[in-house]
Amino acid sequence: MRIYLLLIFIIYSSQTYAQGNKRANVWYFGYNAGLDFNKGTPVAITDGALSIWEGCATICDENGALLFYTDGSTAWNKNHKVIPNAVKLGGNNSSSQSGIIVPYPGHSNLYYIFSVDSQGGSGGVQYALVDMNLNGGLGGIVTKNSSLLGRSTEKLTAVRHCNNRDFWVVMHEIDNNVFRSFLIDNNGLNLNYTKTAVGSIHQDNSFAIGYMKASPNGKKLALASYEGFFEILDFDNSTGKVSAPITLKKKEFDNAYSVEFSSNSKILYMSQTQNNPTIYQIDLSYSSGVEMLAKMIPIGAINSGYFGALQAGPDGKIYVAINDGKYLGIINNPNVIGLKCNFVQNGIFLGGKSSGIGLPNLITSYFIEPIKVSISSKVNLADCNRVLLESTVPDSSILTYQWYKDGQLIPGAQRTTLVPTQSGKYQLKVETSDCVPQKAESNVVDVKLIELAPKSEAKACGTFLLSANANSKVEWNGLSITASRAIQDTLLVTITGKSIYKVKAFSNLNNGCFIEKEIQLDFSAPVKFNLPQNEQFVCGKSIELMASPSGVWNELRWQMPNGSIINQNSIKAEETGPYIVLAKSSSTGCSSQDTVTVNFVNSPPAPTTKDISICSGENLPALTSTGTGVKWYSDSTLRTQVGSGNSYLPAVQSNRTGSLVYYVTQTISSSCVSSAARVLLTIKETPVLNLGSNTYAACFSESPSNRLTLDAGDSPNAKYSWAASDGHILGVDRTLQVQQAGEYLIKVTNDQQCSKIESIIVVESCTPVVFVPDVFTPNGDGLNDRFEIKGKFGTGLVLTIYDRWGEVINRSTSGQWDGVYMGQPCSEGLYYWKIEYTFVDPGNKHQLITKRGQILLAR
Repeated sequence: MRIYLLLIFIIYSSQTYAQGNKRANVWYFGYNAGLDFNKGTPVAITDGALSIWEGCATICDENGALLFYTDGSTAWNKNHKVIPNAVKLGGNNSSSQSGIIVPYPGHSNLYYIFSVDSQGGSGGVQYALVDMNLNGGLGGIVTKNSSLLGRSTEKLTAVRHCNNRDFWVVMHEIDNNVFRSFLIDNNGLNLNYTKTAVGSIHQDNSFAIGYMKASPNGKKLALASYEGFFEILDFDNSTGKVSAPITLKKKEFDNAYSVEFSSNSKILYMSQTQNNPTIYQIDLSYSSGVEMLAKMIPIGAINSGYFGALQAGPDGKIYVAINDGKYLGIINNPNVIGLKCNFVQNGIFLGGKSSGIGLPNLITSYFIEPIKVSISSKVNLADCNRVLLESTVPDSSILTYQWYKDGQLIPGAQRTTLVPTQSGKYQLKVETSDCVPQKAESNVVDVKLIELAPKSEAKACGTFLLSANANSKVEWNGLSITASRAIQDTLLVTITGKSIYKVKAFSNLNNGCFIEKEIQLDFSAPVKFNLPQNEQFVCGKSIELMASPSGVWNELRWQMPNGSIINQNSIKAEETGPYIVLAKSSSTGCSSQDTVTVNFVNSPPAPTTKDISICSGENLPALTSTGTGVKWYSDSTLRTQVGSGNSYLPAVQSNRTGSLVYYVTQTISSSCVSSAARVLLTIKETPVLNLGSNTYAACFSESPSNRLTLDAGDSPNAKYSWAASDGHILGVDRTLQVQQAGEYLIKVTNDQQCSKIESIIVVESCTPVVFVPDVFTPNGDGLNDRFEIKGKFGTGLVLTIYDRWGEVINRSTSGQWDGVYMGQPCSEGLYYWKIEYTFVDPGNKHQLITKRGQILLAR
């Protein structure tokens, strides 16, 4: 539960049903009945001259003083006398909304009386003009019986224009669905009306009975038709157009009579008269008639008599006429959904007078006054730094809200309330969404929050300055804080490890109200500051020494060998000696130091290298050098470094020829570099062998004199060497004659002593000769007993024998068949053979040779 202490109390006078505009503060209706709202709570008055069953209207000046009232046919002044000539104005005792009174904008003395006949009668809608300056300020008729509509329903209302100055007078034609909206501005009644055909058709006679009302915000119309339905429509109070009808129809609505909106325009109340008298509540947040009817709530019913008109009062309540009733019913909380709206049948006693079923037909938007806004502040006792700023203007869809602090807009602060997060002067500005917006500014409230923003700052190694940064008295709590120091806004503490310090800031109004925050400190001695090198060798006249911030060490200074201090990260060293970096950590307050010793020395000698020579196509060897800090360059200006270290493998293709020069230096400190040594890499040309082919075929077995000449091709200034596969030298000429198959090696060496070796394969390849007999006689006489393949052919011979049906009866690699199948002599007849063997042609290509034929077996 939140308990609030009111710091600033402001009495405000503006609500959505505010009393600022008091034109509806006096009512006359029914049978000499009346109510006076000028004291806030209505009081019954009984001095009225009006006696009528249904429609009537009253109007007061802006201070709530009665001007005149009417039943639509006659008008009476504030002394309850008939205004001269204010008779037969066109209304009717039995017309639901027999008359309505509308001010003439810009003319405080002029008023229109609009009247309507009953049940579509021939009187239609007429108007008269009243001038209150006539007859000594009691009013007089300027003109009357001016016709606006020949025949009309009994529905007649007025709506304030969105500019909050002019008015629309809205009526409904008979036997159709046409609305007429007439504009009244400072030029008077504009007879060029806005016509809208929308919604249900309204028939004449008794079906013309029923009220039409506008919502207080001027955005909705609602009407009741005695025919048996209610209707809700959108109204554009800038153009007078009607749209988006939602028809509510049920059998219970057979005597629909009156409607009225809640003051926030979000709820509609509907009365059913005579048969089954009931008041219904409709939530307008639903978008369809089906939803509205499904959620409709009956909030009141009576067993004797019946309900009539519903009319909003200046106090925000809705008053209910009960036929012949000595009381008016009251809906006490019309803005509340459900039975908590609190309908009371005997709401207010009429002082012995009684009502009919009509109540004054008023302009509902009288109850939307020029907006006013005030703000006040409350403090939550359970959280004394939580201040709630509240405004008098309720949350509404037609209003925009914007909070300001010290005259500056607060982004996102667009609600009716605000919880400030900072001290300052706060104000709320409100604006309506009308076509001509109304604007209002609230009073200014000075909010003083308890401010506490504790901080810590390292002052020494492990010593911190704690600052409360509060706008009120404080109290510290933590390690080594004494009572006398606890009330200081700032204090020093020294710690090791982790420590928590808490601080309270107290309200200047209530010492028991405070806020508390804490600071967590964590101190461990940081790692010593270190330079990347502690010794430098310099062979020049000077060297730049650089110290870079590292870790917590963010403030660096140099101490020179002579003891002087330089507040820079980099210095120029020009003499041998120690150079000290003095490091400080602003976050910890700690200090550290490190030293680099500078030695000025002579330049080192050029490194020792060795030139290398190779033949193209060979693997590149690594170039080598002596020395330390060796660097390799591809140019004599030493601008293009290609490698580092005591060896370097050049990134070149080994099949190129020519000479490459590299330059090598050694370094003994960052500024002590030797002269460059020159390294020569020579890649010599390797000779070319033009063999034509590496494989040859020849037939040596046919004749001992057969020879094959191998030719190494022409290579200028070359030496040749032929060898067998075992390395035995066979010749030193360009050509070599061979008499047998085998592998032969040829080596060619040029005048740069580069050689190339290749291998030549010589294979035996003779043209095959095959003899196949066509008959054999396996009868055991020793003559032609076998079928035998003879001749010269390649390798891998396979002989296959088939019978006449294609079945294999013999397969051999010997090239012979003895005429036996499965151990039994085959019968005489014709058999078929196939032979396969592999032949190596002169190009050393292996070819599979297949031959077929037939053999006659005879015995």
